[in-house]
Amino acid sequence: MGRGGILQCPLIPRKEYRMKKMVITGANGYLASLVQLFNKDKFEFVRVSRSDVDYNDSAAVAAYFDSLDFDVLFHTAANATTADCENDPEGTHRVNCESAIEIAKVCRAKNRRMIFISTEQLFNGKNEPGPFAENVEPNCVTAYGQQKA
Repeated sequence: MGRGGILQCPLIPRKEYRMKKMVITGANGYLASLVQLFNKDKFEFVRVSRSDVDYNDSAAVAAYFDSLDFDVLFHTAANATTADCENDPEGTHRVNCESAIEIAKVCRAKNRRMIFISTEQLFNGKNEPGPFAENVEPNCVTAYGQQKA
């Protein structure tokens, strides 16, 4: 007992809180900017833009993301320009599909979560208005929508 009958407890050291580190691709884009704005106190962001990695080169994508230390990866990078996707479907497929697959493989190997963003263009061939439930079959009429399916 301490003074005045109050039980004295030694200070128990607290675990130091470490903010989770989130890699965010397409860091300069609209969606990624909103994610960062509304989560700035929840995550330490590692911002990745197209000046950091060539999404056309699958091996470079894999090596780049493998070199990063992170807890979560939020993948918003894409070539969403409809004309580019229609005029160069092979090139944009490398960016929109193959690079996303490489990033997912890295996340799996590191046992880290990946958040992938698709597009409303999955449903641009539907006659009825959205929103659409997760189990609704896509109906894409653009190359970009097909690449994000």
